[in-house]
Amino acid sequence: MNNQTVKQRRPFTLSNIVFYLGFLFSLLLITFSFFKIQGSGSVTYLVEKADVIEHYLIIISVSSLFGFLFILALKLETGIKNKIASLLVLTLPWIFIFELYLATEKYKPVENPRVSKASSIGIDFDTRNPFEIIEGMKKRGVYAFPNVTPYSLLSSDGLDSTQGRIFPLGTISNSLTVISNESGYFPIVHMDEHGFNNPKGLYVENEVDIALVGDSFIEGGSLETSQTIAGVFRGFGLKALNLGKDGNSPLSELAIIKEFAEPLKPKVVLWFYYINDLDRTQNGGDNLALEMTSPFLRKYLDNKFSQDLIYKQELVDKTLKNMFLLKEELKSTEEVLNPSFNILSLIKLRNLREKYFLPRSKSSYMEDISNFELIVTKANHLVSSWGGKLYIVYLPPHSKYFYNAQDSSKEILLSSNNLIKIPFIDLHESVFIDEPDPLSLFPFREFGHYTPEGFYKITNALFKRLKQDEAL
Repeated sequence: MNNQTVKQRRPFTLSNIVFYLGFLFSLLLITFSFFKIQGSGSVTYLVEKADVIEHYLIIISVSSLFGFLFILALKLETGIKNKIASLLVLTLPWIFIFELYLATEKYKPVENPRVSKASSIGIDFDTRNPFEIIEGMKKRGVYAFPNVTPYSLLSSDGLDSTQGRIFPLGTISNSLTVISNESGYFPIVHMDEHGFNNPKGLYVENEVDIALVGDSFIEGGSLETSQTIAGVFRGFGLKALNLGKDGNSPLSELAIIKEFAEPLKPKVVLWFYYINDLDRTQNGGDNLALEMTSPFLRKYLDNKFSQDLIYKQELVDKTLKNMFLLKEELKSTEEVLNPSFNILSLIKLRNLREKYFLPRSKSSYMEDISNFELIVTKANHLVSSWGGKLYIVYLPPHSKYFYNAQDSSKEILLSSNNLIKIPFIDLHESVFIDEPDPLSLFPFREFGHYTPEGFYKITNALFKRLKQDEAL
């Protein structure tokens, strides 16, 4: 009897542990999927809701099958079990190695097609990076800084200062800052007294006509200060304040309105939307989702929260300069300001799932849209509170004209009941659609920002619309 009991008892072997863990992991996925399906009732769009449920039903089905196979494997002969378990154990690290490879390839420098195009028309394209430019200036006794942006501080969720934790929204005030290069050279701009790309002296309450919030398109990627949208507006005789920062997305833009626009009470606030705010298939298209992971930035969802940054520039400057002093080399600073990889992405096999059509939850995209609606609605209420007027301005991407790509997020914005009362300016309709060659408004016809001519035409169209609406 004892011998029979011993034979029937399953030994606590490594192979059995592997199968039990596999079974538990399958149960975890099933539970997680049921939880997501239960939460799908909050999804705004019914078509997407059906897609979400279908996605997780597939996960439940596959997980159930594997869970059954793991239990079935426990009854196999010891030799066969050991071989299967060994194969599973040996396969697992290779999956993560492949994920690491995909992450490395994703951020691997690629050849810039603008260089060869510039050479063909006699333009000497500067192939250095901003940090090499800064190092070269330093050797000549000229001190400049990288462009610190809210996006670059997301991984640390702000910085420690002498007065506690802060989250700077501009770079170092009155500093020389290196801007990106798409036209062949790096513009070196003088930032204003709050670290934005403006001339000094614009921060006067009730005297600002237009405040602009957005990402690098607004800050002035590859442009001189006078060539930005705000700069062209100033050329038209308006007092325009550029509050854009490279990499910004809706949550940081709400924060900037709260910290820098509300104290000044501009007549008009232009909120610029670009496809990568919501569309995760685009280059860098996780901006809003990333910002929502910041506990600090999420504080701005409370209308009463403010860091009073407009009154704390000395503290911001000191904190940012200390951050740079802590770095022994500019290269290490570059790595901090441009995080390309994190351990959580590795564990979640993010790149592997994206590459092989196993996307992250579609409900996350719907959550982004819901958050966008919430944030812009709050911004609209805030601007209205001082008698200002908020506009949403749509910036068409290069892909629209390169291969006629459709931007589904634009259609969602236009159909949103929560945003329909906010004036919407579609720059595709008001500028690009009438251009015989829209790609000519992109430097060297390549993906990126617009040319100075493109930005001038955009500003002219915006100026006409604001005059038509009698908003100024």
